[in-house]
Amino acid sequence: MSSRITLNRLMALMTLVFGLVLLWRQMLPTSPQLAVARPPLGVEGTTQTPKLGDLPTHPAIPRIIHQTWAEGTIPSQFTPWVRSWMAQNPSWEYWFWTDADIHCFMQHHFPAYLGLYDSYHHNINRADIMRYFVLYTHGGLYADLDMECVRPMDAVVLPHTCVLTEENHAHTYVVQHRASPANVINCLMGCRPGHPYFLDVIRELPVQKVKGNDGNVLDQTGPFLIDRVLRRYLNASSQRPSEDSVSVLPPVYFSMRFDPMQLPYLKKSCVNTTGLSTDAQHVCRHLVDSKFVNVLDPEAVADHHWQHTYWNMPGFMSRPQDSVTDIARLIARHFNTTPTHSTPPTHTCYTPKLKFGPFR
Repeated sequence: MSSRITLNRLMALMTLVFGLVLLWRQMLPTSPQLAVARPPLGVEGTTQTPKLGDLPTHPAIPRIIHQTWAEGTIPSQFTPWVRSWMAQNPSWEYWFWTDADIHCFMQHHFPAYLGLYDSYHHNINRADIMRYFVLYTHGGLYADLDMECVRPMDAVVLPHTCVLTEENHAHTYVVQHRASPANVINCLMGCRPGHPYFLDVIRELPVQKVKGNDGNVLDQTGPFLIDRVLRRYLNASSQRPSEDSVSVLPPVYFSMRFDPMQLPYLKKSCVNTTGLSTDAQHVCRHLVDSKFVNVLDPEAVADHHWQHTYWNMPGFMSRPQDSVTDIARLIARHFNTTPTHSTPPTHTCYTPKLKFGPFR
């Protein structure tokens, strides 16, 4: 009898928790009250086949590059990579978000999500989700600080309304043993403001938080999260208007080189490919034939340097962390410009304090 009562109580508790999750989702704003262009939700649609074409006269993705760090000084190893985004894209604006900028932005423009933002145990979770809220609100191109721009972004990014990139296939198929199609990665993403895909990502965040997984950043707020939402988004309808499409580019453009830390594992895995998937075997053949040479493709527009700063482990920062560069001074010195302060007083924290460009 007591075991039956315990089971009944457990089932009642699970039902209550599930009900609270549903209620929480309903209480969260379905379309945050922001002055951004936003299509109606639930529109049937299709996804575009990724292709590079002529630049649109009025691209949907605004020419804004977003990057973030805890404060306005960054580890000096990032300096040339940060500079590369402005040097290669002089017609774009550059917005640098600090933790204080983001917290104020969330507090004033997404107050229903501020508690969620503050509840994460790891800074990387907050760094993950800020890019989703910023891209949904402002649009533009987000890039991690360890991403280097090697060619202008216009021809690859601007033909699309929202563009993601697959992770390096050696990681996806050999290291992670994932099935095709390759998962997307969140180190570099571009989108128009108000795109429903990123609204779906935002709505998924509290669901994953309730599920737990606090120790699994990739699942809770990172690449695996946005990949799951993407598959659901693509499968939801085949009749979406073109402005709601999502293009997924192969890693050749944004993330061609594999993480050097994975080289020993890749070499070991590719010695005997028996038991590996067809995709993994194909990747291994390419790696072995190329003698595991890790070079960029001529078509690449960005290079991922795989710094892993979020791991908070020794050995990942190739230079002392107390060697820092001030972002404002860096840009003033190399581009002869100062931050623009154009945020309207009625839109507190709508944009970061450090805004620069265009640079021509």
